[in-house]
Amino acid sequence: LALMCLGAALVFAVGGLQGQLKRFGQCHLSAVAVSAALALQFVAVLCELIHLMAFATDGKGMRWRHGRLPLDFWSDTLQNLSELVAVVVVLSVGSGWTLVDGTFREMKKVGAAAAGVAGFQFLMEMLGRRYQEDFSSFHDHDHWPGKLLMLLRCACCGAVAVGTKRALKKVGGTNDASASTFLKRFFCAACVW
Repeated sequence: LALMCLGAALVFAVGGLQGQLKRFGQCHLSAVAVSAALALQFVAVLCELIHLMAFATDGKGMRWRHGRLPLDFWSDTLQNLSELVAVVVVLSVGSGWTLVDGTFREMKKVGAAAAGVAGFQFLMEMLGRRYQEDFSSFHDHDHWPGKLLMLLRCACCGAVAVGTKRALKKVGGTNDASASTFLKRFFCAACVW
């Protein structure tokens, strides 16, 4: 079911990109990045599904230690990459940083956010492997790497809240109602995500 929903969302996202391309002759970088994150998540779920089907059949699944293509590992890796792209876009847009035309200072912030989240996720992936049993336990909240990953997500939510509040103050001074409405809706969607 998750794979079908992600597939439908991916088709919708690609259609939106095609619409942007047809209407404006280009696609916004944030729309391309979110679509890429969606595609990575789709492949991650597909890898996990194949791993779980193999596990249900033979009790081993798709892992290196069983001499097979490690689809379980690739599922976690692609999911982390998808989350990294989504976090960077959400933080960038929510904080009012532009993704293309920003100043060098703003781009340094985006790069720092990406590097920090990527490094933390990689470390949690490696540390979470110590607790691995039959299924990947990277998202298992019974051990501290999984709990720290949840704490990172809460911190990102807080950063989006603070950044969006600052961006709304900037937009409020320009009397741009559409930008203000977008940021308020974006904030709600980003926090739910």
